Amino acid sequence: MSVSKPDIDVIIPVYNGADWLAATLDSVVRQTHVPARIIVVDDGSAVGSWDMAGIYPQVTLLHNPGKGSSMARNHGLQASGAPYTAFMDHDDLWHPRHLEILIKNLTENPDHAGIASCYQIFHDGQTPHFDVSDTGCHTVDLQETYPVITGEFLSCAFLFKRAFIDRVGGWPLHPKGGIGLCPLV
Repeated sequence: MSVSKPDIDVIIPVYNGADWLAATLDSVVRQTHVPARIIVVDDGSAVGSWDMAGIYPQVTLLHNPGKGSSMARNHGLQASGAPYTAFMDHDDLWHPRHLEILIKNLTENPDHAGIASCYQIFHDGQTPHFDVSDTGCHTVDLQETYPVITGEFLSCAFLFKRAFIDRVGGWPLHPKGGIGLCPLV
């Protein structure tokens, strides 16, 4: 008898990210815990991002032009229905076991609203390094830190229970940035 895996939707805002989006989507579709849906929300890219995302049959494409990444995440949440939600930006990469490890840790800790992995920052031209020896996750007191999660953890490192995101009203609407983020698992 096989045990069903909890559904996770992945939401990816993109703005002029065609140069990085294929690698990002490849890292999502290669997850050992396959997401239920991959939702790419284009924020009004000039060229390429929409076409690049359209190559992947697993991707649901949405438009939300000119409103920023936070609003794009919230637009993606409206199309999402899974009990767990992971976010990443168009220039992030995940280790193949990222979702597997996060969902395992979160389901083993049912009192937590979310969980985060470590991450590594890398830049164009650098090869990302995944520390596969670190399979731990970090619990965060989300009641205290959300919606002002900055610095210590980044969007690509989190897996949230959807009920928590709904309770707090969606993704926080403050500017937040970061490029080339690579969660370690």
